[in-house]
Amino acid sequence: MIYLKNLLKNWSTWPQWFAAFDIFLMAFVSGLETGWASPSLAKLMSINSTLPINEYQASWIASLLNTGRSFGAVLGLLSTEYLGSKTSLIYNAYIHGIGMTCLLFVYSVNWLYASRFIVGLGSGMWASIFPIYIGEISNPKIRGALVCLISIGMPIGFIFGNIIGAYTEMWIFGTISLVPVLLFLILFMWFPKTPHFLVLKGQIDDALISIEWYQRDANAIVDLVSIKNFVEEKRFLKATDYIRDLMLPFNRIALIKVNTVHFLLQMSGFCTVSYYMEIILTQAQITLMDTALAVPTIAGTALIGGVISIYTCDKLGRKVLLSTSSMCIALSMFSIGIYFHLLNSKFDITSYDSVIFFFFIMIEFSVYLGIDPILGTINSEIFSPNIKIIACCLTNFMSGLFASIATQFYQTLVDAMSLKCVFYFYGVNMILLAVFVWYAFPETKGKSLQEIQDMLRKK
Repeated sequence: MIYLKNLLKNWSTWPQWFAAFDIFLMAFVSGLETGWASPSLAKLMSINSTLPINEYQASWIASLLNTGRSFGAVLGLLSTEYLGSKTSLIYNAYIHGIGMTCLLFVYSVNWLYASRFIVGLGSGMWASIFPIYIGEISNPKIRGALVCLISIGMPIGFIFGNIIGAYTEMWIFGTISLVPVLLFLILFMWFPKTPHFLVLKGQIDDALISIEWYQRDANAIVDLVSIKNFVEEKRFLKATDYIRDLMLPFNRIALIKVNTVHFLLQMSGFCTVSYYMEIILTQAQITLMDTALAVPTIAGTALIGGVISIYTCDKLGRKVLLSTSSMCIALSMFSIGIYFHLLNSKFDITSYDSVIFFFFIMIEFSVYLGIDPILGTINSEIFSPNIKIIACCLTNFMSGLFASIATQFYQTLVDAMSLKCVFYFYGVNMILLAVFVWYAFPETKGKSLQEIQDMLRKK
């Protein structure tokens, strides 16, 4: 009987899980777009390429996605502010579709530039919108798990992006990528808008229906009153009010902390290593398996970390997962640096190439165990309601900017410092990230959005 009651209680949240699964499809698309880069850059730079590119052009193809992310964050801000998070996610899917359609007509490198920038625009917009949407529809007890479910779409998409990008033409990859976009649009059109947005627009009856749809076991009237109190102060805010509220000590400190995390993360090779993984493995002279197959194999381990995070995010807490994952990545970065140090010193370590393979696995596993899901969860929780949209926009804009700079200058750093020193540099930044998170970040596990704001105001 107790088991049946618990089952029915958990089943009452199925609309939230269903919504998370649908957004998972767009996370999968973002993973496809990211995973495409590693095998495709290697193919494009090879002597047999049908569209030859040089290292300079490769760096632009790799970095333009992150440049687009910055502008997409701004677009996500404007769209969410005026259209709401649900409608904005629909328009975001159209943008991804346009970007992938460009791959159907690649006649020059300029088409690749356009495609990477547009899908980056979609990725930045998506990253700004989905935490707000999940924060507005979810039960606090499963909010972290919902974000983790969405986040594992990235490694799954990354694996498929690696495989499809390695063994198919670009137009085939673009066609396949359009399928989950269309499926998302077909499913998501049936979801109601979030109660927070409807209350903000004065559509109280619709907001009550939305609460009853998303939260089947909720006391809709009580939740409606809570939401009205939560968003009422935002209704009549002007642009100057947003700036003033953003500069309040607890909001300003939260924004600085989140952006510091993103800065240290991107300066630790978070995006760069993924984009150049196949090239790096080739430079490592691995013989364990073909590099085109090695990258998706490594990425497959990230899926395990992502699945585990669904169960651990709301049990262990945000700080534990984020700081532990950062330390694991730091250890792996240092170990890869040592491997290249020995390789450059003419030591015969090619028979130990499974070691570097293992540490790349640790990086991908740790990213999706603690880094990626926790960042999405933090964005949905830590900012107060009246500045959440603009704060998420600024955070994703700066994250895209940091990632674009880190990726654009990767080859410059390698030429100036050598590959081993670049990995040492990444490892140091990851240690700094772990220490910063552990000592400077609040723990938000199991707290409602209002409780989190009360906690931040008291500090």
